[in-house]
Amino acid sequence: EKALSREGIAYSSFESAQEALSALSDGPPQVLNFELSTGRTFTGTVFDQNQQPVIGAKVRLDSWNDSRLLKFETETDDSGKFVWTNAPDGQLRFYLSATNYSSTTYSISGSSQHRFTLRRFSSVRGTVVDAETKKPISDFSVFRGRA
Repeated sequence: EKALSREGIAYSSFESAQEALSALSDGPPQVLNFELSTGRTFTGTVFDQNQQPVIGAKVRLDSWNDSRLLKFETETDDSGKFVWTNAPDGQLRFYLSATNYSSTTYSISGSSQHRFTLRRFSSVRGTVVDAETKKPISDFSVFRGRA
């Protein structure tokens, strides 16, 4: 949607402004006015698979409406929460990561709050011993599989 005025052409959405810039790149210079609407508050909480908050998880906007032009990065607080004031409407794709957790992405549309889950890495600890002598074996390999 566009409106003509003495100052130039005003566009009400990012997509229409992108189209206009492409069309005007070969023509004479024109003044473009961009009016951005006020964003909304988006609140997220990051938990592990046991519903415990993940403190210090890194949260990054991966894309907004399939565009990588907008940037947002933060970390979760002591309750696993983060807040983005002035978040735009549309599809938000977040990349979440934390030490000792599997990184993941989430796509959110139309929501002002969301619960995210990061899965903690599995770990195995112990000593491998010889079945007969009960002495530790120093050189061995462990392969991941299913029982």
